[in-house]
Amino acid sequence: MPPLSGNHAVEYVSSPIRLVPLDILHEIILHCLPVHPTIQSASPVISSLSQVSSAWRTAVHSSPRLWSRLFVTIQDDTVDTLDRCARMVTRWFQRARSVPLSFFLNIDFEAEFDEDIAHIRSFLVDISSIMPRVQHFGLHAQLTTELLYSFVGLEWKLPLLKRLDLFSHSRIDQVNPIAYSVPIFQTAPNLVQVAIQNTITSAHDVQHILPWSQLTDINMAYSISVSRWIEVMEMCPKMRVFEVSFNEEDNVWPSSLESYPPKGTHHSLERLYLDISNGGAFLNLLSLYSFPALRTLHVLYHSEPLLDFPRPKGISLLANLREFSFSAMGLHFPREHFTYVVEILREMVNLEELELQQATQDFIPIYEALSFKQEKAILPRLGTIKLWVSSESEPGKDEELEPLFKMLSSRCTEDIVPVGYKPLEEFFVGVEAEDVHERISNMFDPWLGRLPPQLRTNIDLSRSYYFDQPEGWTYPIAINDW
Repeated sequence: MPPLSGNHAVEYVSSPIRLVPLDILHEIILHCLPVHPTIQSASPVISSLSQVSSAWRTAVHSSPRLWSRLFVTIQDDTVDTLDRCARMVTRWFQRARSVPLSFFLNIDFEAEFDEDIAHIRSFLVDISSIMPRVQHFGLHAQLTTELLYSFVGLEWKLPLLKRLDLFSHSRIDQVNPIAYSVPIFQTAPNLVQVAIQNTITSAHDVQHILPWSQLTDINMAYSISVSRWIEVMEMCPKMRVFEVSFNEEDNVWPSSLESYPPKGTHHSLERLYLDISNGGAFLNLLSLYSFPALRTLHVLYHSEPLLDFPRPKGISLLANLREFSFSAMGLHFPREHFTYVVEILREMVNLEELELQQATQDFIPIYEALSFKQEKAILPRLGTIKLWVSSESEPGKDEELEPLFKMLSSRCTEDIVPVGYKPLEEFFVGVEAEDVHERISNMFDPWLGRLPPQLRTNIDLSRSYYFDQPEGWTYPIAINDW
């Protein structure tokens, strides 16, 4: 930079940007990057910021976090392409210095021959130097079970690895057997979080891949059977968070509380997320274990439950819950199903937060049971109600909203709150898209204005993470920590 003189020097010294602390500039730069940065998408942003001024250039070059996260998609299995990619990845992460890394690798071609496996393995060897600093590693492929063969005998050191994501494009990958061992993940001392989609969902296979006994957070984003669920529960005594999907078309769902003998006690599980298609009552599933630490339960149904419901009275885990979420995905269940949900809620005497992922008239029995104008209102400790509205479950008329807002008003009006009950403190509405947000705001605002002022309310736009994925990626879950 040439020396400055006169007015230019004064302007340079007094420039407001020079008064902004460096750590603030670092945060601004991070917010300018794509949510899922690739070399192609992040480099232009970094280059543009570097050319604004010397202050911005200094901030860019002194921010190791800027270089600590990277998505890489490889669509060509030639040696030249893989060698060039390995060099770019290594140079990128060198700028991150000692900051822990998040590295997501998408192999977007089928490794059909031994030669392909050898080329991929050579690439993996070339990036070995960065792997000791990787804290979050994601592997995404056409068929991950076939690609994992490239990892056999690989001498990666993974002392910092905390989370591992294994995803496949094809659901066929679920049935591919794994006849080999991948010890690099089994021996990662700090690996506690795993997310799996469309691959290695059978427990006898993944015993060769993952250190199950040390895992605390597990997300199985595609369907497993009840028998596999039991196996995972047995293999993971330290598991605190379990997100799992069921599709019981070809399997046996527990038909009653007596149909399966109890499996024992899982002492660690605190949060459980059940995504159920073609399954039965979730209480039948939960009856297989005792969960003394369970405090958060989310239940999502994609179809009407197939079997009769067990009576919830006396099921101890319900009384221990602090958060409960129920969604019917826009389905219109018979009214008795929602009456049954009321029975379940009646047992949740210590519940503090309730989320209902629908807003149609089907939920009116729940609103009526929650109202303090009822003689024996449910959920005496409830402080927060969340309502999630999708395009499939928008309320169509005021008749559907009136019972909801009458209930909300009753639960925070001081002269109505029964002795021993907690008044409602918060009501949140979440929506999935911009157009839904505008319609819901116009529909809800007049009603929100009539609520007591002490009730905190908000209508929030919950952006879908699907729209932020780089091309070629099909991550089914947000990549942030759960």
